[in-house]
Amino acid sequence: MPQKAWQILPHPPPGLSQSLSLTFFQTTLLYHRGAINPEDIKAFLSVDSRLSTDPLILPDMGKAVARIEQAVARRETVGIFGDFDVDGITATAILVLGLKNIGLTTIPYLPDRKDEGHGLNSEAVAVLRAQGTTLMITADCGTNSSMEIELGSSLGMDTVVTDHHTVQESFAGAVAVINPQREDSHVRDSVLTGAGLAYKLVEAVYSSLGKSLPDDLVGLAALGTVADVGPLQKENRFIVKRGLEALSHTKRPGIQALISKSRQTKDSLNTETLSFWLIPRLNAAGRLGDAKLSLDLLTTDSPSTAERIADELNEINAKRREISDEAYLQASEQILQSGPELPLVLMVENENWVPGVLGLIAGRLAEEYYRPVIAATNDKDICRASARSIPEFNISAALEENEELLLRFGGHPMAAGFSASLRNLPTLMKSITERAEKQLNPSELVPSIKIDAEIGPSEVSGNNFKFIKRLEPFGAGNPEPIFLNRGAQVISARMVGADKRHTQMQIDCDGTWWNAIAFHQDHNLKPGDQIDIVYKMTLNEW
Repeated sequence: MPQKAWQILPHPPPGLSQSLSLTFFQTTLLYHRGAINPEDIKAFLSVDSRLSTDPLILPDMGKAVARIEQAVARRETVGIFGDFDVDGITATAILVLGLKNIGLTTIPYLPDRKDEGHGLNSEAVAVLRAQGTTLMITADCGTNSSMEIELGSSLGMDTVVTDHHTVQESFAGAVAVINPQREDSHVRDSVLTGAGLAYKLVEAVYSSLGKSLPDDLVGLAALGTVADVGPLQKENRFIVKRGLEALSHTKRPGIQALISKSRQTKDSLNTETLSFWLIPRLNAAGRLGDAKLSLDLLTTDSPSTAERIADELNEINAKRREISDEAYLQASEQILQSGPELPLVLMVENENWVPGVLGLIAGRLAEEYYRPVIAATNDKDICRASARSIPEFNISAALEENEELLLRFGGHPMAAGFSASLRNLPTLMKSITERAEKQLNPSELVPSIKIDAEIGPSEVSGNNFKFIKRLEPFGAGNPEPIFLNRGAQVISARMVGADKRHTQMQIDCDGTWWNAIAFHQDHNLKPGDQIDIVYKMTLNEW
């Protein structure tokens, strides 16, 4: 893994602390998170409804609400077409539970990752229509599926789209397209994920009907937001804060079983436990099999069914880890064999890799080599690939530039996927690499770690640590504060963990001893060594 450059963030402007009546430490952390005036700070620290926007400002929201109310009046059957990742699964669950609660019959449909891939497809449209669907709502997809939407219309089925992906084509045929990325959107800076948009749609419907929104829906929205690495700014911050509270008090059997089988407790839930324990289990089903298993877990009312599914997801997740670890080692070997001069865009491929682990492979390699990475497999003459990038290179834009070479594509600046004919792959890679050569300088491709302040642990503890807790929830767009301490002395050090890959230490910082651990680091430290440390301060829960 490349050595990270230490980047100490700038101090806030002189006089800002006094004008805000805050300490310099508090002002510094808020300034680095974009809160620079009293109103911003109040909303940031309170994380209350001031961060929640009126759903009707989203494009076509009024049209969507009117069509759903019409469906309620007519007792229509509503098909929910989602996606097989956790953002799509939770968005689907929100719509299924939310609409069921107002009397609608819903039929969920999650595509098969291997056979159908991402996005709406004509076979699914026909299946939903054959099951009696007269209104289809998409969750986390559908913006760029005008052909499939028009097919549904020709079969007598209306469509409402909820999506947050880049708009690649002029959408036609849908009753409503709720996507903040539309050119005519007044909220193009929205940070809402697919689950967040599904939640806002249900919120708008309930508001129009004069009903109270069930608490458990915001918990599902929080799961989807964290899973899709939605920036924890603006409304996402409110959704995740409220969602974590809802999850900790949930009565839903599926969530309770998932928490228990993940060896967590309701009191331990935060963005980190969601990311490392709950979300991988929900994702595993869609990676290796049928994502509907996770959807069933989230929507079931039966404790026994929830227990059975949670056990099954545990087993699938263990298998997923085994498969992805083996594939990662094979991919690493390919890169090592490519020679000492790394290309700007790395590509690894193996016809035996499961499509569901391609994103995991690409993500690990992108972090390790700090390059855009494409991981691919093929089925006959079709290549299926996932891409993961770095902040300096927009991989989604690179794919969009080569749309004519692709059968299907979509995603975000740092994470995307596509399918293409194998004969087009060399041309595609050449084009993406040429774009990277224009935009990237290999000598500057160094990951950085942003440091809030140079300050010792003794100063961070106490009231300052209490203030740090007020900045939660942490995640993308609102990172946990990081500090620098120079000249710490090693008191003791030893390697720990099942594979002895982590350094556990006692260190002396200005006369006070602290317990510390450096994950995935071995610096061969000895008592008496002087070290500079970049650190986060946490409570030892054990």
